[in-house]
Amino acid sequence: MNVTHSEVHPSASLIRLKTYDDADAAPIFRSHVCDDRDDVELVVIGGDAGVIEDARDSLHRLARRWDLERRGSELCKINTADGPVPVSPETLLLAGLLEDHGIALSVDFTTGTVRRDSAEPIDPAGIPAALATDLVAAEALEAGADGVAVAVGNIVRVAGVGPYRAGWQVEAWLGSDGWRPLTLREGAVAAVRAGARTAIAVDTQAWRAQRALTALLAGDEPEPQVGALVVGGEQPAWRTAAWDQYISA
Repeated sequence: MNVTHSEVHPSASLIRLKTYDDADAAPIFRSHVCDDRDDVELVVIGGDAGVIEDARDSLHRLARRWDLERRGSELCKINTADGPVPVSPETLLLAGLLEDHGIALSVDFTTGTVRRDSAEPIDPAGIPAALATDLVAAEALEAGADGVAVAVGNIVRVAGVGPYRAGWQVEAWLGSDGWRPLTLREGAVAAVRAGARTAIAVDTQAWRAQRALTALLAGDEPEPQVGALVVGGEQPAWRTAAWDQYISA
């Protein structure tokens, strides 16, 4: 079974963060207001209100920079230019990950430019949103947060101290089993639905979890360290040996 990048884009809510009204940790700062989307959420533990404001601004900046539909965005320029395009360090990093993922790009880290090597527009397969959660989480911890969770669509990245001693509570849609609470200790979870099947991947970085979804829906084993679960449809559910390394349910 061959799965194209366009077939693995998340299309509906499959993951959500738990509301931490009775959490052990305090203070907790929470925001739903990011880049005019209602599926973007930030939770910051410790630090001060400025940390979550900066994180929100960073998410907004990266979303604009990586919006394929927005004229003037760096990914749009790469898609329409005939030659190398100067880009920001964050986009240079993104392009390098996309190149490793098999997308036809040439990345020159010396000159800070990216060139599209195919006549077809690039399809980043959800990796920009995933990488944004990784970068913003790292930025929040560096700014003084004790813990942070960043949710963008069907991608959740958590880092640092969680609201509970066991970690962060993430709810995932497991097909006929409905919403199930999962405890994510550290790392990221990404999910996608393809027909009647739901695939969930967990790894230390969100972009790695998102990348693993392509392998899951193709029926291939992801890398050994990836925690993965596939449920729904007529085929039996299966999971990787690494699932319990990241998740306890």
